[in-house]
Amino acid sequence: MHRHPFRIPRFTLSARHGGPVSPGSATRALAALALAALALAALTLVWPGPAHGLDKPVARQLVVEQIELTGEPRTRLEVVERYLGLAAGSTLLSADLLTGRQRLEETGFYKSVDVYARPGSEKGLVVVVVELEEHTQPQYRFQGGHGRLDGWFIVPVSFVYDNPWGRGHRLDWQWYVGSHADGTKLHYQHPRLFGGAASLDVDLFSESRSFPQWVQGKRVRERVDIGGLHFRLAVQRGRLHNMFAEVRMQTYEPGRSDEVEPLLGRDLDEADVMVVCAGRRRDTRDHTGYPTRGFWGQVKVEQALSGSAGDVAFARLDAEGRWYRLLENRNVAAVRLHAGLVTKDAPFYERYYLGGPYSMRKFERAEATPVGWGTRTLQIQSELRLPFGREEAAGPVNTGVLFYDVGGIWLPGEVPLPADLEHDMGVGYRRRVPVLGVLRLDLSLPVVPTDGDTDWDGFHLWLTLGRTF
Repeated sequence: MHRHPFRIPRFTLSARHGGPVSPGSATRALAALALAALALAALTLVWPGPAHGLDKPVARQLVVEQIELTGEPRTRLEVVERYLGLAAGSTLLSADLLTGRQRLEETGFYKSVDVYARPGSEKGLVVVVVELEEHTQPQYRFQGGHGRLDGWFIVPVSFVYDNPWGRGHRLDWQWYVGSHADGTKLHYQHPRLFGGAASLDVDLFSESRSFPQWVQGKRVRERVDIGGLHFRLAVQRGRLHNMFAEVRMQTYEPGRSDEVEPLLGRDLDEADVMVVCAGRRRDTRDHTGYPTRGFWGQVKVEQALSGSAGDVAFARLDAEGRWYRLLENRNVAAVRLHAGLVTKDAPFYERYYLGGPYSMRKFERAEATPVGWGTRTLQIQSELRLPFGREEAAGPVNTGVLFYDVGGIWLPGEVPLPADLEHDMGVGYRRRVPVLGVLRLDLSLPVVPTDGDTDWDGFHLWLTLGRTF
């Protein structure tokens, strides 16, 4: 492979020396230099100053003549240009080639990527050459992650066949098992719908999920089989930028147990649920894996349709915000606020819970939740994150944490009061590990209430995956 890098021509100023210089010639030379200096000074006084900006050297700009693909890729040129950030007519800066190469590598579409430039047909024009070696077969991946409701999970079997038609589409299938849910999911994404104005995600899934119910201090796990189809359309530019709309059609088949059947009633019947949703999301974080500054927020309104569309009808409003602030010595203050409201007709598997490693950490999962789960919730989580040791592109490898959480949950008809809020505090440790991401250890400590009675049940140790938020 031959490359033609740019070369900057070097200009050398040199003086040639002949024989010895006589005193007379030296005197004449000095006189000539003195006269030249006086003339230059006089011109400086009477000549008008240079126009604004003309006294600064002008850097020569390079313009992209064309993007050239090699390696017989199936990827279309417009897809490469989108990730490269360059097209014919673009001005080429020194960092553009490296940045574009990194973006193409991060897609995961290719085995190898190389980007360089060669001279174009005229002076000032360049041809950007992109060499791609694509994956020709679906790729196997082992993954791990977490969800706020589902807890941690691992994906022992996953096949990814992104960019199958060369248009930048994503396609993957996975089988996952976790602490509270297991199942399979087929995911498809069209990243540039309507000429890039929106993106479309489609999920076809089947899973079994656990919903703990605490009856007189005893935990009863209610398993619910869920299958369905989920569509999500997100606006990527224009006046409706950051808006999204969703439609999900799901079938719920709850199990039945003697402990909860008298309490949950019709919620244990098989039900078809169709929900339409609209919302807006904003993300100004400087880093998705370990944000140190910025904001992430989302407001979402849902409506479940009854009649021929579904068996239950309810409405829900969710608002969530996360704030990050960089302190001294790489330390970060992080706060999360979540408020939710759902109407009383919602079944328990569409309601809220309180307690667990992604909620109030002094409780077991959903331990602070009434039977049938709540219709209103307010949760505030705060963390002081103290990184130490090695730093990687994805964030620090080791992070210590101090946390304080406040939260409450209420049933239909109950009036939320400050006295209903639960408090917890503690310390934690985060370790970034390959494949699984962040391994998290949290120890909840007792909180001393105003009456002075220490909550000795506040001790709780969690070992799980992912950051709290």
